[in-house]
Amino acid sequence: KDAVRTQIVGSQPVVGPQLPSKNLDSKLPKVNVGGLDNPIEDEMSTVGRWMSMEEYTKMIDSGKVQMSPNGNTTYVATPSNIEAFPAAKPGSVFTEFDVNSQSLYPAGKEGWGQIPGPGSLIDRLNQKKGLPAITEMPDARNINIKGEK
Repeated sequence: KDAVRTQIVGSQPVVGPQLPSKNLDSKLPKVNVGGLDNPIEDEMSTVGRWMSMEEYTKMIDSGKVQMSPNGNTTYVATPSNIEAFPAAKPGSVFTEFDVNSQSLYPAGKEGWGQIPGPGSLIDRLNQKKGLPAITEMPDARNINIKGEK
């Protein structure tokens, strides 16, 4: 763990919660998605995922959830649980972050979630239902390394 904490990732040392490098606000946003006449506040969920330092750095630099290298969907533990995916590769870091709850879908079993990206199966099915296309991965906030393999 000490090796991870002494590294510099993007423009920041790894020592606790990380904020995206784009100087985004550290507070959880309350986004009005219902228009002025019908305000609906989006809720955030804390999720976790084993990832490479490269994926972690990209998340910090962009402020966005990174699309999985295995496809158009990123799988997460929801709520965050470092034990949820025990087969993580050596060198991986377990990263916890907040994401818009509306971006999360069930995945396989309880405690697993998925965040679909552009072109994913969920995106294509939603478009067939007349819903808008997913055009980018959602924002990630309060990005924090919780463990390493």
